[in-house]
Amino acid sequence: MNKVIQTYLRAAVALSKMPNIPYEAGNSIKIGDNYVVAFRSNATSYIDYKNAYLTRYENNEYLGDMADLCAKYGLDQHFSQDQHLPVHILEWVDTNGKTASERFTKEMA
Repeated sequence: MNKVIQTYLRAAVALSKMPNIPYEAGNSIKIGDNYVVAFRSNATSYIDYKNAYLTRYENNEYLGDMADLCAKYGLDQHFSQDQHLPVHILEWVDTNGKTASERFTKEMA
């Protein structure tokens, strides 16, 4: 579980610094093949761990609130980059079939 939390913390910070990947309600972060960080409707960003929770990807099994998991595992400064799991953004698709990133790109063009 520590590997999942460390991967999330670093990915969320990185995503929050990337303006071309906007956060939108309904988006989530897939970590590795087995985990998803999902966000409650009042979340404001990928780093909003107080409004996020961890589930299993294949069956949506609730594994805990990210605030509790982050408090338990904390940020490990010695966790090496090569230990991170793959991260994928799962974006909500609107009624026009567009994601937040696609809408952002179109607005900037």
